[in-house]
Order: sequence, then C-alpha cells, then structure tokens
Amino acid sequence: MAKYANRKRNLANIFNMVDLVLVSSRNITLPHNLHKFNHRYYGPYKVAKQINQVTYQLELEDNMQLHNMFHVNLLKRFKPNTKYGHKIPVLQDGLNQFEPKAIL
Repeated sequence: MAKYANRKRNLANIFNMVDLVLVSSRNITLPHNLHKFNHRYYGPYKVAKQINQVTYQLELEDNMQLHNMFHVNLLKRFKPNTKYGHKIPVLQDGLNQFEPKAIL
C-alpha cells in the first residue's frame, strides 16, 4: 500500500536558504473576510532555515502579525515574471494602512 501512496508524493519542494518563496493565502485571514477577492499567494519572502523535511522558517517583516513557519505545501517557488507576489496588508489598530497611489 505504501508503494502506491509514495508514487504521488513529490520531494521536489526542497528550498535552499537563498530561495524566494510565495506563501499560500489558504490559512491567512484578513479582516474583510472576502476570500473570493484575496490574492492566492503573498510574497516573495526569503527562506531563513529548514526546520524539518516539511517545515520552513521564513524571514517575514517585523510588523506582520503572522507566524513565520510554514508547511512545504503552503509554499511555492517565486518566479520573477509571474502575476503572483503581493504583500500581505498590514493591520495596525484594526484599520487598514493602505497608501493611495493617486487621487482621481
């Protein structure tokens, strides 16, 4: 049984300490609670170290209220020419701190 189950497992998600990765938004809760309009991945973030075979510690920003260890299934290698790569909105005092790009 294990022989057939191990065929589906992929060990290609091994990251080095210099790699940039994207974090899946699956377990990230934002205040608006509209998962339909959230981005699929946030980042890129640098890998700080590998804790065990399936857990990685990332170098997140200091003002983020998020744990810095993630399972390998929630990480994706960052490719510079993709549509992914958005920063997680930082909340301070319960309010969004967005800066407008322009006033129309």
